[in-house]
Amino acid sequence: MSERRQHPRIPVLVHATIDRQRENNKHEEWRGSVTDVSLGGMAVASRRTPKIGDILTVVVVHEDGPIILESQTQWVRRMSVGVIGELRYEFGVRILKKDDHYVRFVNAMMRNFSDRRLFFRFRDSLSVSFLTRRELVRDKTVNLSKEGLFVCSTHPPHKGDKVDMKLTLPDAEEGLRLSAQVLHVVPVEHFSLHLQIPGFGVRFTDFTDNGQERLNDYLANALEHYPFAKG
Repeated sequence: MSERRQHPRIPVLVHATIDRQRENNKHEEWRGSVTDVSLGGMAVASRRTPKIGDILTVVVVHEDGPIILESQTQWVRRMSVGVIGELRYEFGVRILKKDDHYVRFVNAMMRNFSDRRLFFRFRDSLSVSFLTRRELVRDKTVNLSKEGLFVCSTHPPHKGDKVDMKLTLPDAEEGLRLSAQVLHVVPVEHFSLHLQIPGFGVRFTDFTDNGQERLNDYLANALEHYPFAKG
């Protein structure tokens, strides 16, 4: 990875309004959802995208009042279908002006998110199935790395559980089978209390056949095309 973030990014799911000033002082406004935040920037998912370099006003919906941020677009990409409903695009912004309200908001997210990553995690929505103590569950990943992944789920296993998983990579005829250990769980109620994506994070412990090699190849290819943003 040629560029490392100065601030850790925390996955969230927060409604926002995006305002872009056009020519002749005209404004274009649309809605979206903030998908991760840091002290230096954020990622936003929406049905439309700004251009790289555009100056935006992003208004984040928060229970303590709106958070108004002047920002600049750093990257734009098309999302995998199904990450967040019908939102098809994601763009990253660098925050140009932030107030104490936003700093408190991000710090609160950091305190409530205990995952510590050894490797960069790609935001990607892949089909995944796993066995809990009671049933077979099918969900979607939020992000993944060589070491583990995070699954958006309303039926997570327990922290410390060992789970057998099947991960479906794009254009693969056969799913990637692996074993993993649950490192942390984000309960469903955290969505309403802390606006965090519910689910669980795991660390890989074993792969069948050439699973590790297939995953590494997929991530290496994704790394070449992934848009990095400062902050």
